[in-house]
Amino acid sequence: MSRESSRWSFLIAEAILIVVSILLAFAIDAWWADRQVTIEERELLAGLEAEFEFQRSELDRHMERWASVRDGTERLIQITASGVAPSPVVMDSLLFLFLTPTTFDPRQGSLDALTVSGNLGTIRNRELRTRLAAWRGVVEEVRDNEVAMRGFILSVVTPYLAREGVPLARSRALLTSAGLTADRAPGQWPGELPSDAEAARAYAELVADPEFEVLVGTRYGWINVDEYADAIAFVDELLAMITAESR
Repeated sequence: MSRESSRWSFLIAEAILIVVSILLAFAIDAWWADRQVTIEERELLAGLEAEFEFQRSELDRHMERWASVRDGTERLIQITASGVAPSPVVMDSLLFLFLTPTTFDPRQGSLDALTVSGNLGTIRNRELRTRLAAWRGVVEEVRDNEVAMRGFILSVVTPYLAREGVPLARSRALLTSAGLTADRAPGQWPGELPSDAEAARAYAELVADPEFEVLVGTRYGWINVDEYADAIAFVDELLAMITAESR
């Protein structure tokens, strides 16, 4: 081989080595970047998994509570139809359920942070991203009836009961002890409660009042426990997708 041929062979080999080195560097950079994205994605998924496990437990709790509200309201419908009030203790409990104003308030810091920061795209599964984006609509579907009925209770039912002389303190005491008042902290009613005799007279007049019957029927028409079951099914599917993506 001539000296010129050797020189060209050396230059070609050197060029190939440089190209291979560059390609290898690109490959290492791509691998490292992909690894970092994978780590970040798994951290995000872990946060979302914990968050939606909490959402599911909250939905379970609210569904159970609203099933009780539904059953209690059905009992009130039967009572107003008969016009005969049960014992004051029973009416206290039924009004307690009837006046329950709680709403489902999801804690979704991880999802909100992802959405606001624009990092939702870090999750590479498009279907999972779509499901996460749909969660807000599921929450609104659950909350719309709750919010409407909270306003109905506070602006219509409570003023009516106060105007009719119903001993609200007795049911309010139950709400307080259950932690369902505005501060959500269980406690004891600080004031004196009306006697059973006073309550019995007020409740007898209440269940015989056609206006109260209409209010009970209106409240009942807005109770939809199936919305909670649908939301729970949605969360279960979402959690299954998160678990599969985390593997």
